[in-house]
Amino acid sequence: MNWGRSQVVLAGMAAGGAKAQFNPVQAQKIFFIFDRVIPDKIDGPHFAFAPCHFGPFDKDVYRELYALRRTGQVAINHARRYPRYALTETGFRLGEETLRACPPSTACSFRDVAQWIQSLPFPELLKAIYAHFPDMAQNSLVPHLAATTRTSPPRPLHALLAGLARTVDFMGVLEESRQELQPAASHDLAAISSDWAAVGNDLRYAMEWHVQEPEHER
Repeated sequence: MNWGRSQVVLAGMAAGGAKAQFNPVQAQKIFFIFDRVIPDKIDGPHFAFAPCHFGPFDKDVYRELYALRRTGQVAINHARRYPRYALTETGFRLGEETLRACPPSTACSFRDVAQWIQSLPFPELLKAIYAHFPDMAQNSLVPHLAATTRTSPPRPLHALLAGLARTVDFMGVLEESRQELQPAASHDLAAISSDWAAVGNDLRYAMEWHVQEPEHER
């Protein structure tokens, strides 16, 4: 099958489930991972991600989501301070059709990535992104997360995504975290969590959401 950008977006969101909602940061990171890890399987890359203040970012992700809203395939909830992106019934049906039409290994990869993205709080998600893609940490505003990146090459993510189809923790990040969380590391993680709680949700999205669509698009 031939993949277009809209197919990747719909399939990626559908992989999270019929009721899945993605905040701006999750939307950026999920499509970054698809583009970076399995581009050969989705005729990608489909976006031009660059290192921003909170990891990989491309404003065209938002543009695509708003374009899909105009065609009735994506719903955008502005009830909270920052939007939540979800599929409509039509969008979910189309996304599921794409997942069924692609090779089973690719569909499993989509589902693993979507579940993994949704399983982690923001600091841990960003820490994992920086660990596996250190080039995306160079403009970070949270260097204490980027400082934990590995110096050794990451494990072969292509093989994990294409063949193993492991549940949720497709990159082994959670397993590594469990092994590494000795007392000192646990205190560090607690300190990081405390820092983010003090700063609040605004810091999580502010720098990335500054390129949101104009008010007339809402």
